[in-house]
Amino acid sequence: MWFSGHRIALTTDTFRAAVTRATSVALVTLLVFGLVSYRRMMHRDSVTEEYKREIRMIRRKYRDVFQAECLELEDYKLEKEIKSEIAEHESNLKHRWKRIKQMGYTQTLATINGILLAIVLIWANVSMTLALLGGLALGALLCFYGKTS
Repeated sequence: MWFSGHRIALTTDTFRAAVTRATSVALVTLLVFGLVSYRRMMHRDSVTEEYKREIRMIRRKYRDVFQAECLELEDYKLEKEIKSEIAEHESNLKHRWKRIKQMGYTQTLATINGILLAIVLIWANVSMTLALLGGLALGALLCFYGKTS
């Protein structure tokens, strides 16, 4: 093989080492990108929750202002409001579990990051059991932490 005017002997071992190094870098890069994406999704979720709180506050304000003129507004609640009131009385753990089961973007990224960590650890010759436990632990931790209120 010719490279910059010099002939390089490309042996099987050299090629294998280059592919191994490239794969290692790619796996770690994917994991880092996944963790950064996960953090971005957590920020997006918190902003969305803030918007939801503001919309509920505006809706309550309109109801308070106009219920004297329109008596039907006094008891009017959207289905989402009723569910939200019920959810307020749930324990934090139960609410988190419900969010994890929904498997939104944040929880999906958490699961993918756990799988990627397991693959990186297996690639680094860590025992299969430890690699799977590490990936499972990361995925579970991120799923639990990634729930928004």
